[in-house]
Amino acid sequence: MKRASLCILGFYLVLTGLAYAGSEPTELKNGSNAELIATAETLVSKPVPSLDALQADWTFAGVVVNENDERYQYYVEIQRNGKDLHASATLINGSTKEVVLYEESEGQIDTDDNTSLKAGRIFLRYYPINDSWIFGVKIKENKGFNFKVDMLGLADASSAKQQKLRAGVELQINQTGHLNGHLQTGASSKEEFVTASKAWFRQVWVDAEQADKPLFMGVLCQFNDGSAFYSVDMKEPDAVKAAVAGWRNDQGEVVSMSQSVTVKEEKQGNWQIHISSPKLKLSLDDMLFEKTSNHRLIIGFTNGARPGFCAISKNELSQINADKTVS
Repeated sequence: MKRASLCILGFYLVLTGLAYAGSEPTELKNGSNAELIATAETLVSKPVPSLDALQADWTFAGVVVNENDERYQYYVEIQRNGKDLHASATLINGSTKEVVLYEESEGQIDTDDNTSLKAGRIFLRYYPINDSWIFGVKIKENKGFNFKVDMLGLADASSAKQQKLRAGVELQINQTGHLNGHLQTGASSKEEFVTASKAWFRQVWVDAEQADKPLFMGVLCQFNDGSAFYSVDMKEPDAVKAAVAGWRNDQGEVVSMSQSVTVKEEKQGNWQIHISSPKLKLSLDDMLFEKTSNHRLIIGFTNGARPGFCAISKNELSQINADKTVS
């Protein structure tokens, strides 16, 4: 009887997995991307408040490594305002320090399924059945990537707490669990399998009516030694927390740091990040400076005491018209 019950259970899981795989976005069905299809391993009923918000911003950023230990840096952001979506994505070759792709686009959300977001060629999807996210972009010339990250067994689960930036504006930021996926850098290159032990995931959303358009500046950094840093700065007179910042060591553990972080453009295209404690000054040149006209996203490499990768974003929780990429 026990063996029969196990067989029935196994058969049910297979059917469930097949049915679930059938709901995958078309970007994830081709070739080796099938490895990314989520399976019905664990049922998770964990709510994601940002997905129910009419104004929200989701960002993933980090570093992945291929089978030859070559690094790639990525950044994906999707912003929602009502039914409208605005998204940006970039991929950088860490060896050549070249921008492989930069894409910015708009779209509309399917109100029947708020777990699936797609703006042009950029997509983000949440799978509550196993608490994972799949995101990526695919543009012309066979350039693109798609990654899957697990939220189970977070690298720093204790810090993944909801924080209030101002009345009605919430923040949640943490490092995810394991990431795996594929990327391709052009028609003449092969698809590469890449992994990472963690990624930055930032969510900002509005859960109460706002009299104005909330503005914030965000920083996400990951250094070559495995440590990482973030900050969110909301320069609003009624902000509950004018600045929120956090540091992680290479194991994803919380390291004490000052909440005083200064981010400013020293000269055209060059940005400085100052941290009071631990005392640190980071400098980076914007690799997207010649590719965009609005400069809402700054991406670059840091050198000196903390070599690594940083992304600075200037965000407004309202509709943004897509920037026309400078050719």
